[in-house]
Amino acid sequence: MNLDLRWCRFDHQNEGSLIAGSWLGLAPMPDTGHNRCKGAYKVKTYLAAGLPVVASPVGFQKDLIAEGPGIGFLPKNSEEWASAILSLIQNRKLAEEMGHRARSYAETRFSYHAIGFHWASLLRKHFGAVLKNGSGA
Repeated sequence: MNLDLRWCRFDHQNEGSLIAGSWLGLAPMPDTGHNRCKGAYKVKTYLAAGLPVVASPVGFQKDLIAEGPGIGFLPKNSEEWASAILSLIQNRKLAEEMGHRARSYAETRFSYHAIGFHWASLLRKHFGAVLKNGSGA
């Protein structure tokens, strides 16, 4: 197998172009107290881009991948990492199917349409009286 692999330093300005055309998203992360509290930004970005994800089973990363049906892998050791990555590289159809599920999951879980009404209802409930009385902005 001949793969064209290259490491690219993360850069917010070029994030979209770095992800575009990728087959999968990798999110390795050591299991530390700090990492268990992170919001899984990288995983959510990969899911929104329609990429299957191979992520460390840490914190919210673990929750997202476990919650989404067939959207990624949570390898626990280097052998499982290699197996997960190879299965996606060697089986383009699997990667595409998981990517479609990942995108659908991201839309269902995080899109404006999925959460906008809920947030608006909460804001009206808690701040509506303040806004009606002219006391707020």
